[in-house]
Amino acid sequence: AKSLLALLNKKFDFAGVTFSSCTITEISLPKALNSSLERKTELEKAMERTKREHQFQLGQIERKSEFELEELSRKNEQVTVGEQGKRRHAELSHEKNMVKEDERDNTARIETEQACQVKRMEVKARLERLKVQMQRSRVETISKAEADAEARRVKADIAFEKSQLNAEAEKARYEGEGEAIRLDAEAEAAATQHLTHKRTHELQMREKDVIMQLAKCCDYNILGDSGDKLVEAMMTGSMGERVQVIPPE
Repeated sequence: AKSLLALLNKKFDFAGVTFSSCTITEISLPKALNSSLERKTELEKAMERTKREHQFQLGQIERKSEFELEELSRKNEQVTVGEQGKRRHAELSHEKNMVKEDERDNTARIETEQACQVKRMEVKARLERLKVQMQRSRVETISKAEADAEARRVKADIAFEKSQLNAEAEKARYEGEGEAIRLDAEAEAAATQHLTHKRTHELQMREKDVIMQLAKCCDYNILGDSGDKLVEAMMTGSMGERVQVIPPE
């Protein structure tokens, strides 16, 4: 109505006419529009009624669902209590089994530790025996080696002394033979003059033989003038003056 009043005032403003109020007493609509509006109103009422029915049914469904939920909740609580009881019973059984398992484990562990201790003691004793045997074998080996070395040293000393005695005996024998030759030569020189050259030759031959035997069979340390004379005698085949032969130490 207000919009209609403003439209009328604007429409008749040029004529100086002003409307202060406007009342609609009757509205005439086309029959089709009127039918449509009535149909709409009926549909709206039907929808409102259907909505109320749906709300009522929904309320019933909700109440029924709440009741069923409460029933399910009670049953669930009962089941939960039962399951808790079963779980507690299972926990107690598990704890009892765990205690038994711990006892068996402890017993097995103690038995294993005792067996390991026995094995360690046996191994330790075997190791000590092996150490004693190795020490004994080492001492025996060292003793045997020392005895063998001592025997070889004594044998070498005896062989050396024997060689030295043989060399001294050979030296004394050759010196005796030389002295005998010299005495024979002197005796023959005094007895006869005509055999001088013959005996000299024989003496030289004997000297050469003695020198050859000395050079062949004996081992001496030759020192000083005597050594030089002996070397010269070996080179010339004549002893000349008597030389001093020093046996090796």
